[in-house]
Amino acid sequence: MVHTSSPQCIGIILDGNRRFAKANNLPTLEGHRRGLEKVKDIMGWARKAEVPFVVAYAFSTENWNRAQEEVSYLMGLFKEMLTQKLADFKNILTEFKGRERRMGR
Repeated sequence: MVHTSSPQCIGIILDGNRRFAKANNLPTLEGHRRGLEKVKDIMGWARKAEVPFVVAYAFSTENWNRAQEEVSYLMGLFKEMLTQKLADFKNILTEFKGRERRMGR
């Protein structure tokens, strides 16, 4: 008998959304939106595979140097994801790590 098991944790680094948008002739902000939608997909796959933890590295300190419009859009996407989209997944604990004050909390 072959015993298989799911990993205990999956780590995601959200990177390349602007490159994706450029390569597909999309606006930068659309690339970011699609990237976060993919996170939702990954969370669904993880749930089906019974992976108990998903960690996402979403915003580095260097990202604060981007255009204000882009930063504001990203903060809005994060807020939407954390407040609305995660509601689709019951019993998910969300922890924020970082400078909450800077994130507008």
